[in-house]
Amino acid sequence: HRRLVGLSGGGGAAAAQGGGGGTPVAPGVPNSWELAKFAVPTLGIWLSSPILSLVDSAVVGRFCSASDLAALSPGTVACDSSAYVFMFLAIATTNLYATSLAKGDKKRASAVVSQSLFLALVCGSLLAVTIFTASPAFLSSFTGSSSGAVLGGAVSYATIRAWGCPAVLLTMVAQAACFGEKNAVTPLQAVWLAAAVNLCGDLLLVPVLGMGLAGAAVATVAAQYTGLAYMLVHVARRQRVLDPSGG
Repeated sequence: HRRLVGLSGGGGAAAAQGGGGGTPVAPGVPNSWELAKFAVPTLGIWLSSPILSLVDSAVVGRFCSASDLAALSPGTVACDSSAYVFMFLAIATTNLYATSLAKGDKKRASAVVSQSLFLALVCGSLLAVTIFTASPAFLSSFTGSSSGAVLGGAVSYATIRAWGCPAVLLTMVAQAACFGEKNAVTPLQAVWLAAAVNLCGDLLLVPVLGMGLAGAAVATVAAQYTGLAYMLVHVARRQRVLDPSGG
């Protein structure tokens, strides 16, 4: 009788550990719902630059000429696509930051974020200079040298948007740091804040003040720096928690 009870108890414990006879789940492995809660906001975050460009396209298409709308497309390609060249900054930041947190090395994690932000600032500045100098030749391959009105508008739009390149890369690194600590909500909030600022700025600068394509570019740059400011506030708070001494 005791042997049967022992076997029964052991079988119950095994069933409890194995999930009732099903496939055992390793501790710490996220389920499908947890993955979805992280993946869906992340998708919205990586669409942040296209979302801002889409807002520009909607407002310019509604209130500006056909040539302005035609110039917008190559201008957005020059600015949005070039930023993805520096995607390695985000990938490296997430990897190194998450590894440092997993090891409990908070000071190292803080140093990773600081160094990544500095590299993003340098790379963003270099990218802006590149767009300033190379956009006429680059954009002429899209529009053709004979399309003077379209080429001029595209160069003007891209040149103004180039001022936002440091903000784009800095925001990318700040978002990557949030991913490293499994926080996808704060970056998504920054995306929606930037989109709202961009929409309001477009509606003010394009139809009301009559700035046209240049106004759309200014609104986008303002939105990018607004999103960056929101992210940097969060990063600064985390930095104080990770390294209170500031070292």
